[in-house]
Amino acid sequence: MKNSIFLIAVLLLFYGCSNNDDSTNQSLEENPIEKTIEIANLDFDETIGDNTSPIAQYGYTFSSNSNGKITKLGLLLKIIATNGRIQIWDFDTQTLIFDELVNTSFTGVASQTITPISIIANKKYVITVVTRMYQTYLNNSLTPIYPIQADSITLIESRADTNFMSFPTIGNPNAAALAGIPTFAFEPDN
Repeated sequence: MKNSIFLIAVLLLFYGCSNNDDSTNQSLEENPIEKTIEIANLDFDETIGDNTSPIAQYGYTFSSNSNGKITKLGLLLKIIATNGRIQIWDFDTQTLIFDELVNTSFTGVASQTITPISIIANKKYVITVVTRMYQTYLNNSLTPIYPIQADSITLIESRADTNFMSFPTIGNPNAAALAGIPTFAFEPDN
């Protein structure tokens, strides 16, 4: 009888440990824009533009220190807006690799699930929102925030362009701000 109880206890312990191992193999989702706003002590500054403003693109260049994937996208706006077009570009080839309408998020956390986009470690990408209205978050001292590391992601510089049909060529139009603001969830590979 004691051997049976001992065997059951060992089996339960083994089963419990194997379940814990499975949970540690799951990727952790990172939200680099939410983290950047916190790290750089950025405050909401202003909403720029309206429905009659010309269309332009605003965002930033980024890289990752590990391979992984973007699994969700969002658009941080503190105004009533339904969606915005998010574009992701390969920085080196200036090739568009993603282009889709996404929903607005008032929190900065990307919430629209997408087909995962593979991100290669130490490669530069540009993410922008194509819109008539955009928002900025600034640090109060107007000190440049770029480059800034938020978990696996480094934001390298801000990007903008009035030509929304091509690669955004204007780098660092405001080095103390996040503008746009496209958001994404990143899952680093284990």
